[in-house]
Amino acid sequence: VKIFNWIATMWGGNIKMHTAMKYSIAMLLTFTIGGVSGVMHATSPHNLQQTDTYFVVAHFHYVLIGGLIFAIFGSLYYWFPKITGRLMDERMGSWQFWIYFVGFNLTFMPMHWIGLLGMPRRIYTYYDDLNLADLNLLSTAGVFIQSIGILLLFVNVVWSLKRGAPAGRNPFRAATLEWATDSPPAVHNFNRIPTVHSREPLWVEAEQVEAAAFGPMEEHMHMPPNSFWPIFTAFGATMTFVLF
Repeated sequence: VKIFNWIATMWGGNIKMHTAMKYSIAMLLTFTIGGVSGVMHATSPHNLQQTDTYFVVAHFHYVLIGGLIFAIFGSLYYWFPKITGRLMDERMGSWQFWIYFVGFNLTFMPMHWIGLLGMPRRIYTYYDDLNLADLNLLSTAGVFIQSIGILLLFVNVVWSLKRGAPAGRNPFRAATLEWATDSPPAVHNFNRIPTVHSREPLWVEAEQVEAAAFGPMEEHMHMPPNSFWPIFTAFGATMTFVLF
């Protein structure tokens, strides 16, 4: 269901291949691979062959990194302009994406074959008789390539914080309300609460939403004062779970 509604979301959108979009598509592809390799375990012969081997390690990381890390990186590139008011460098972002994407697949794709050929998980060495040295060397090389990608991501964040181009309100021409406010947004978000009649208000009702965002403030608009109570609430909730 998730795979198809993600595809349908892109189908109904106006796709621009920014770095955030590349990570979104990569998430979709890698998460699907991880999901399909997981469904295999429902079949007893497959499960018997693959359990406690590196095939499971490959499956798990395609789900975890594909479904989580790629999505987080894409979100960072997407909302960084809204949070900071500056765009991340797209050229560096594209290089960072491809380096990390290649490194990820080079690390974990060979593990499928490593596991099927008999290498168990949770070991620190393996027998030469398995003839798995070349595949393991590819996985090791992939880790170093991933590390370069992560380092480049940090460089892009630091560089963009200082020298990134001003983002403006809506650099991606997105349809949702967070892009109707300044970047970074004001403390109160909107001067007046916008009235929304569609799922894509900035595409359908751009003038009305903009008037709500930048018109005069309402006379009796409720602005809560600064308070420490949320900190106490968070601490209390944390201690509740700890005590359980």
